[in-house]
Amino acid sequence: MHGTPSRSYIWRNVVPKLANRFAVYAFDLLGFGESERRDGLDVSIAAQAGLLAELVEFWGLEAPALAGHDIRGGIALRAHLLGGVEFSRIDAVVLLRPWITPTTRHVKAHLDVYRTMPTGSFEAIVAGHLRTASYHPMDEEAFTVYMDQWRG
Repeated sequence: MHGTPSRSYIWRNVVPKLANRFAVYAFDLLGFGESERRDGLDVSIAAQAGLLAELVEFWGLEAPALAGHDIRGGIALRAHLLGGVEFSRIDAVVLLRPWITPTTRHVKAHLDVYRTMPTGSFEAIVAGHLRTASYHPMDEEAFTVYMDQWRG
C-alpha cells in the first residue's frame, strides 16, 4: 500500500520482484492516484481501513501479508484490530503517530522551495527523514529498496 500523497504507481519497480514469489495486489487508495476524488469524499483512516477489509474479502485472500509505508501502516492496523482482517504479516515503514513530523511540516510550509530544489538535494532530505521515521532502523538493503521505489 502506498502512502500520502502518493499512488500505487510508486510500487511499479517492486511489484515485479515480489511477483516472482507472491501474488501481488497493488491498488490506489480511495482519493489517491487513479481512484475517485471528489469534495466530501471520506478518505480517513477509518474509511480506508474499511475499504481494505472489503478488498481482502472481495479478492478472497486469507491472512495476506501487507507491505506499505506512511499512514498505510495505521490503516492496516485498524483493519486488523477493529475490522477483524487477519494478516500473516504487516510490514510498514511508519506505523504509529505522529504522521506529521517537523520535517513534513517544513516541507508543507515551503512547497515552492522543495518543488524547485535539485533532485539530489531533495532525495538527501527524504533519505535523512526516512532514517528517523521508523521505530526499528531499516537495514541498508531495505532502505536501498525503499529509496529505489520512491525514486521510481
